[in-house]
Amino acid sequence: MAMPPVQHEHEIDAHLTRLEFQGYTLIENALPPELVARLVRRMDELMPTHGALPTAARPDTPSRDINRVWEFEPAFEGLMDLPAVFPIAERYMKGDITLLGTAIANFMPRRTPARVPWHHDGPYVRLTYYISDVTLHGGPTGVLPGTHKSPSGPHKWFNTDDGYPRHVPGMVPVVVKAGTCMINDTMIWHTSTPNDSDTDRKLVWIVFKKASQELTPFPELRNSPEYLARQTNPLRRRLCGLE
Repeated sequence: MAMPPVQHEHEIDAHLTRLEFQGYTLIENALPPELVARLVRRMDELMPTHGALPTAARPDTPSRDINRVWEFEPAFEGLMDLPAVFPIAERYMKGDITLLGTAIANFMPRRTPARVPWHHDGPYVRLTYYISDVTLHGGPTGVLPGTHKSPSGPHKWFNTDDGYPRHVPGMVPVVVKAGTCMINDTMIWHTSTPNDSDTDRKLVWIVFKKASQELTPFPELRNSPEYLARQTNPLRRRLCGLE
């Protein structure tokens, strides 16, 4: 299997500049096609038995999450510290970087409505690994560049009374090819958009926090004690809060 690329210093600087001013950046071809195919195959195998209603989504959504996905398939675990991506997140967080919780594989079926309203999270840094192409009408994440610097969250009128996001001026739909990774400051105002296409959207989320910040309050979104106990790699032990 081909190894993921390593970012050169000038490329890292460019990504950091985009993160600083836009609140997000895209790393194309972060995952080689063979790895994407393996992740998709394993996600499809796991979804019928491990797919659960997402923690942070509308209760009526058909979207599903596989929590602790790297505990079921080692190929997902490599996304934690991928050489093409991790150094950018680490630099943006000035080296103070640990996991908020576990990795989550998200499945958004074709022909389904938006799963979450406009909101912001954090302050954290999130990696979104896309393992399917995401077209303009295929459920792309909507972001409003620069809003990670705002002292408040999205305006009330950004969402309808029943909690669906509106299309707002300046909104950017994140349209990508499979194998792309988006790094974003989770304080950026962002939302889901409908998947009106005939293709299911598949991706993996990993969220980092500072060491002083608490772990996610949701027990099912934390790494299991068994997973933590078998960590021997120094970097991954540090990311898991074991060092």
